[in-house]
Amino acid sequence: MLNFLKNIFKQKPKEELLLGDLCSFCESPLPVESKFNIFKCKSCNTLNFKEFNIGEIRLEEFISYGGSGAVFRSGDKAIKLVDKRNAVALAELENEYQVFVALKEVSDHLLTLEAFFENDEYAGLVTPYEEGGDLADFIESNGVMDFRKGLELILQVTDAVQCLYKNGFLYPDIKPQNILISKEGRIRVCDYGHVSSLSEVKGIEEDVSGTAGFISPERLTGEKEDCRSSMYSIGLLIHYIFTGRKLYSGEDGQETAEKHVNNNAASLMNSELKHLPRNFVKLVERLTNKNRDLRLSSFPEFKGMIRKQLTSIPG
Repeated sequence: MLNFLKNIFKQKPKEELLLGDLCSFCESPLPVESKFNIFKCKSCNTLNFKEFNIGEIRLEEFISYGGSGAVFRSGDKAIKLVDKRNAVALAELENEYQVFVALKEVSDHLLTLEAFFENDEYAGLVTPYEEGGDLADFIESNGVMDFRKGLELILQVTDAVQCLYKNGFLYPDIKPQNILISKEGRIRVCDYGHVSSLSEVKGIEEDVSGTAGFISPERLTGEKEDCRSSMYSIGLLIHYIFTGRKLYSGEDGQETAEKHVNNNAASLMNSELKHLPRNFVKLVERLTNKNRDLRLSSFPEFKGMIRKQLTSIPG
């Protein structure tokens, strides 16, 4: 399939110039220029997508922006595109595919990458398309999760992160936008662009990847990361699931990130999660301690504790 895709994507896509076309929302004229054939109305800021082809692939629906690229639906597939002029985005996309094909075992809760393709202008990935949205969409539409459903989600996310770890990779970007929820409730962790080999995990670099609201303190201070760093991010994800908001926020990403270093997240969990069972809150405190030597350091042990919590829920 990969060779076939490389073949059909040799043609350079031609995006239409839509001078005179009107916004689907406010009927104002749309600009001529676009990125990925997505036209942003200057009057109401609505995104207007016009279908187009890349080779024999018809991009039928714009789903979302992701990182430096965009995701589209094409039949029963999802297509993630990046502009090849963006060297960082291209490198992340290539890394994403290389990580996935290197996996010797794949969790059911990791998003499958079926193929990588490129032409003169774009590079992209092909994945299965499932209707639904991400965890951030779910929380925005439905509010916080109930205790049982939240625990079941955490088990699935942890299974995906543990699978990468067992294959020798660290997943450093645990966040709601990278957790897909199908209409049937299946969980898939996606976006492996920042995943790195455990043997290559280094100290602090000039550009730190990750998301400010869920990043571990050691990613910011330059300590070498391991599974305890993932545990910290999972703890913050638990907080998000049951409160509907990030633990830390700031004027910008830098200010938010610094709060992980200047504060101890564990000390806030008792008041933040006071509506949940106390023994569970203590577990979250063990995940989010600023001192990683005091954090839980075993994925299997953590999943066992979550399963124990599930069995204690009445009904």
